[in-house]
Amino acid sequence: TQVSDERKTPLLLAGVRGLVWTPLQIEDRWFGALCVYTINRPHRWSLDELRLLSDVADQLVLAYRQMQLYEAEQQRRRELETLQDIIGAIGGELSLVALCQNVVARVVNVFNISAATVVTWKEPNAAMHAIASIGLSPEFVNSLTLTPAEVQRWIAHFPPPGDLSIDQ
Repeated sequence: TQVSDERKTPLLLAGVRGLVWTPLQIEDRWFGALCVYTINRPHRWSLDELRLLSDVADQLVLAYRQMQLYEAEQQRRRELETLQDIIGAIGGELSLVALCQNVVARVVNVFNISAATVVTWKEPNAAMHAIASIGLSPEFVNSLTLTPAEVQRWIAHFPPPGDLSIDQ
């Protein structure tokens, strides 16, 4: 296969004279490619070399998937440990605000996120207000109020547990 001039120039400047690649994918989702180069000498890849490269890529995909599973298991373990800590804190804490502050601190830590807040109703059918927060300015936290109608709209649009990713 020929490489376009636009792609060829940087390769030639780097001394690449031979290139073959194979996708790294799980099911139909690509997460990368394994690229093999020859520098300063041309090379025609044999069918055996291409098969070997494909086998190596398959093993890399398996290792990647195992790493993902291991990381997910480790994250789940941390989450369960945090849940156990929270349950332990609930049993010993009599102040709702202190308990919620403890919970948001642990949630921020275990999920490695920047901020968390607990909002509650002070009175039935009144607005919800933040009672515990971490990682947000006091001005912003104090401005957090949700009327019952706003809460219903949020629930309708983002059924719990909803992903409210606003950067998309």
